Amino acid sequence: MDIYEELGVTAYINANEWYTSQGGSMSAAPVIKAMAEAAYKNVNFSELQGAVDDAIARLTQNESACVTSSATAGIVLSVGAFMAGLDAKKSEQLPDTDGLKDEVIMYACGRFDEDPAVRIPGARIVEIGDQSGATMEDLQNAITDRTAAVFTGPSGPNMIPLKELTTVTHERGVGIIVDIAWALPPKENLWRFTEEDGVDVVLVSGGKGLRGPQASGLILGRKAVVDACREMASPNSRLGRPMKIGREVLVGMYAAVKHFLNGGAERTQQMAAYIADALQDVQGISVKLDIPASHVHIQWPRNKLKWSRDQIQEHMMAGEPVVRVRRSGPTGIRVNAGTLTEGQEILVAEKLRDVFSDALQ
Repeated sequence: MDIYEELGVTAYINANEWYTSQGGSMSAAPVIKAMAEAAYKNVNFSELQGAVDDAIARLTQNESACVTSSATAGIVLSVGAFMAGLDAKKSEQLPDTDGLKDEVIMYACGRFDEDPAVRIPGARIVEIGDQSGATMEDLQNAITDRTAAVFTGPSGPNMIPLKELTTVTHERGVGIIVDIAWALPPKENLWRFTEEDGVDVVLVSGGKGLRGPQASGLILGRKAVVDACREMASPNSRLGRPMKIGREVLVGMYAAVKHFLNGGAERTQQMAAYIADALQDVQGISVKLDIPASHVHIQWPRNKLKWSRDQIQEHMMAGEPVVRVRRSGPTGIRVNAGTLTEGQEILVAEKLRDVFSDALQ
């Protein structure tokens, strides 16, 4: 009996999404090994953190790096750092914003449930544009002497290109924070936005595409900004003190970055390709492989199968193994290989073949 059985909790294969509520992705084997090794030895935390952060910065081609407890913790720390003008002493007063910059600009079309993290340091959110996008004029008009930073994800349709956005914000003395929690792979995103677009920092989730510890994240980018974030984090008694990480998470993130950059990203893509290939001869469905995202999209005509999309999902969750997949379009599903551990792609492919074969009219 494993620990989940002992607790009466149902385990499943997550081929759906990296949602924290669904357990995130499965940590890669080198990550679990490194975390287990770290658990049995004590070291000076500051020495270890310095060594890990420096190593990750080199691996990701960034000036500096800081391991955090999550990408959301990275939002809190980076927003707070810019509010305090990268001054650790001033950051001690947060969330009291008296005398500090207290506005953060966000796209109206780019809000994604992270507002509380922006507000934790005491910031006020200023929206630009609408649900269809925003213009450079919208940005210029929104920047005031109280603007600490712009917080955004990678540029989407009708959003200002990041390079142009960065140029304007820096000209006005404003920082720029880019959340790429959902944007790995490809692995180049670990350095592309900081190197090519000049953004100050990017925020990474450890428990998603990187396949590191679920409760982990990274701040990558300009040294002065990352250093200010680190000064606000545990073990220092400032705003980030509750967002504590342990030695297991530190070495787990180091192992995750190494694995991801040295074949791990490609291995995830190979798992997606395996699932897609295994379904090519299944009648009644069409299969599309999204290699960069490691996704497999499965579609079928409305009247081709005797089961609806929702019923397909129910059958995937019935019996063994229990497999959770995501909806895709009005009649399709999507399989995310980025959440799987090696070997699970075989089980997922077999389950999909069985379910779709049974669903044929």
